[in-house]
Amino acid sequence: MSTPYNAPLTPPLTENDTRPQRASQQQHTTVTSPKASGVVTNGYTVYQDVFQSLSNFAMQNRLSALVDLALVADMNASSESRSEESRLILVAPLVLSYIILGELPSARITLSQLPENLAAHPLSRTLLKLLASLQNRAHPSVYKNAADVADVVQEPEFFDKKLAVIVKLLTDRLIRTFRHKMMELVARAYSSIHLSLAQTYLSLPEEDVYDAVKSYGWMYDSGTQVLHPLYTPMSLSSVDPFDAAVSTLSTVKLVVGGAAQLETTDHSRLKAEIDDIGPPEVWIKVRVAWSGKIVELDIAESDRVYDLKSLLFSMTNVPPDRQKILGLVKGKLPPEEETIANLKLTNGKKFSLIGTPMGNELKDPSQLELLPDVFNDLDVDFSENPEASQAYIADKRNQRKIRDATQRLRGNVNLMYPLREGKKLLVLDIDYTILDTKPLLEGSLPPTECARPRLHEFLETVYPHYDICIWHVLASQIYLHNPLTFFQDLISTIISCKNYALQINFVLDRTCMFKVFSERNGQQLMHHVKPLKVIWNLFPQYSNASNTIHVDDLGRNFALNPGEGLKISAFKEAHSTHAMEDRELEKLARYMVHIADVADLQTVNHKDWKKVARRLRHPQ
Repeated sequence: MSTPYNAPLTPPLTENDTRPQRASQQQHTTVTSPKASGVVTNGYTVYQDVFQSLSNFAMQNRLSALVDLALVADMNASSESRSEESRLILVAPLVLSYIILGELPSARITLSQLPENLAAHPLSRTLLKLLASLQNRAHPSVYKNAADVADVVQEPEFFDKKLAVIVKLLTDRLIRTFRHKMMELVARAYSSIHLSLAQTYLSLPEEDVYDAVKSYGWMYDSGTQVLHPLYTPMSLSSVDPFDAAVSTLSTVKLVVGGAAQLETTDHSRLKAEIDDIGPPEVWIKVRVAWSGKIVELDIAESDRVYDLKSLLFSMTNVPPDRQKILGLVKGKLPPEEETIANLKLTNGKKFSLIGTPMGNELKDPSQLELLPDVFNDLDVDFSENPEASQAYIADKRNQRKIRDATQRLRGNVNLMYPLREGKKLLVLDIDYTILDTKPLLEGSLPPTECARPRLHEFLETVYPHYDICIWHVLASQIYLHNPLTFFQDLISTIISCKNYALQINFVLDRTCMFKVFSERNGQQLMHHVKPLKVIWNLFPQYSNASNTIHVDDLGRNFALNPGEGLKISAFKEAHSTHAMEDRELEKLARYMVHIADVADLQTVNHKDWKKVARRLRHPQ
């Protein structure tokens, strides 16, 4: 059943939904719906009556409570009132609160659900530009677009002066706290930084940069124009009493962009991660004419035509297979793997999009990344082409995708069992590596009969030496209602019947993956990868390739980490005689124990692992 276009603002629940966490933080807050309190639900009366409470929550920085109240009030308003300008009394504070809380998908959905007349409102358009700059990690634009939101509500003709006060309050807080957070992150990564680079991070005039940082103990050499940060964890409450509350940008990961990964304790890793951000990527602003409207968007030169189509989908709801793009380049649009840089676009480039949008049901364009690869019988061996792999690792787009995946996961990884000090990490694929997933999905075999022979013995053998991460692609496609819970239950079903002491430490799925573009026998291929750096960013004890091994039946999943990949043959047709005689995991167990004491796994070539395993006795 599709969602009406002019629907209430309530976003759909997703596996990454943060509302339960926010609800627990606000357990002492009681939100009463307008209907329950006797408010007449006739448009402006509803919005006006709840606005005082929204204002109080904003001034107290109780943003979770603000979100809850705004959603309840909008659901109880009449359908006719949802096209009225006064609805922005709820929408603007709601979107800004979502952004400050780091819930960018919810902010995007809220804006996408507005009727056409409200979507065209200057306030809605500036909020959309702010959201786009955050999603695109265009740091200078974040500051500018947040200021533009505040400027819009200060116009003499703006329809509600009280709303203008709250919008100005929230945008000022966003800018201020974003800047302070950037100061802290830069101070943790750099012992010295040139003034021009500091300006990029802080978006301040040259003469104001030192004034902004000197109260935090930074020193400045005017001769060399070099700043020397002093890292001290900033108490944001000393900057602004509002920022002392729980829900501020001190907890947001998505908003801070690529620099969010700096919040670790490993200084060398901090430096490496912030170096991935700078020098900044080159971004191009283009204008898209679609359905009688002009839509502006920013795209990085390192992005591909595929990313442009995905971005257009997010802004117009026209799926890529329905998009006809005119005027972007001369002649036919290049294939999806072509980089934006090769299109030679200029800032302000205007082109047209023709295409029929999907129905009014909600669609999350990020789900494009969840679609299965279309060439499952083809594979790419990156161990044969280390130069291509190095190009992938250096690619700015791929670095940004890794940061995005890290930000989505930070604070959301469910550790089923604690990580153990001194253990190496085994990243283990499920699909056709340890399970035949075809009969599992069809329901023709129970999970235990889909398991590869000797799975229990393999896990029991390697667990004393390795923490275990299961990284699969199946759940995101099939069990969207709660994929991680499903697979945790599945793993428990498979392994617990044999050994209750065996532990799987954590589970990752396709949402941590993204698509890259490869070549095989002259054919261009687009496929997913499993970037191990996402794990290394999240868990300091696994900070590099020296103690990590990744076992998978698809070599293309190793594109960003070919040296850490061990390819195993695919396990299919679980009930066949050939499958039941499979002893791949028995050999793998011998090999894994054999290399467990190697200090640096980067010195080991896993390509010939089967030859090594044949010379080894089975571990006792």
